[in-house]
Amino acid sequence: MFLFNQRLLPTRTRYHRFDSLADENCQLCHQFPETDEHLVIYCPLRNKIWSWLEGTVRRHGCKTPTENFIRGDIGPTRHRRTIFTLVAAYINATWKERSRNRIPTEVEVENLWVMVQHLLG
Repeated sequence: MFLFNQRLLPTRTRYHRFDSLADENCQLCHQFPETDEHLVIYCPLRNKIWSWLEGTVRRHGCKTPTENFIRGDIGPTRHRRTIFTLVAAYINATWKERSRNRIPTEVEVENLWVMVQHLLG
């Protein structure tokens, strides 16, 4: 989540800045440049998991706009830690699966989320 928030993920767009011959488009949809936001939120192939994430975050009381909660700005809610760990798990799983050219499933994100919550106590 830190790398995402600091805009330090080595996305294809960033790599393209160093090597103009490198393809900057998303490896999954091939339609748009792979920016941080595209990778995590806007890739059209992520609609299903993104809808699940947003719905889960909203059910836990987060009312901040998408661009805010994905960066950890959860706003006032009793479930701050729960939401924060879910968003962090989603970003982590998304980045991990990006290198495999796939989108994480809801179950994968949920399992990681539960594991992180358990570790935090």
